[in-house]
Amino acid sequence: MSNNKSQTFQELLAKKKKSGTAYSVLEGVSIVNEELREGWDDLEVDLSLIDSFEGQCRSLFDEEKMKELEASIREIGVTSPVILLKENGEKKHKVISGERRVRACRSIGLSTIPARVCVDRVKA
Repeated sequence: MSNNKSQTFQELLAKKKKSGTAYSVLEGVSIVNEELREGWDDLEVDLSLIDSFEGQCRSLFDEEKMKELEASIREIGVTSPVILLKENGEKKHKVISGERRVRACRSIGLSTIPARVCVDRVKA
C-alpha cells in the first residue's frame, strides 16, 4: 500500500476534473485508499437524496438525447445502475457516474433509481 492513505476522497474527486472520468476516481478509492471503501451497496436510492457532483465534467445535456433516454427508461427501465458516493454522516449521495440517468428519471417522475453506492466511511 502506498503512502497516500491520508488522501481524502475529496482529493480523489479532484482527479476526476483532470482526467474527465469517474473510473479514475473510483480506482483511487479501491486501490490507493482501501480504507475509504469497505464495499459497494446495491440499492434503490430515492432521487430526492441525490445531488449532482460539483465537479461534473459534463455541463451541457443534449435535449434530444435526453428525450431518447427518457423514452428508453419508460419502456425498459434503468438498465445500468448509477454510481454514487455517500459520505459518512451525510444524508445525500453524490453522482459519480450516471448524471444523465438521474436527470431523465427525475424528468419522467420516477422516485427511485438503481444505484451502486460507495460509502466514504473515513469522513466524519
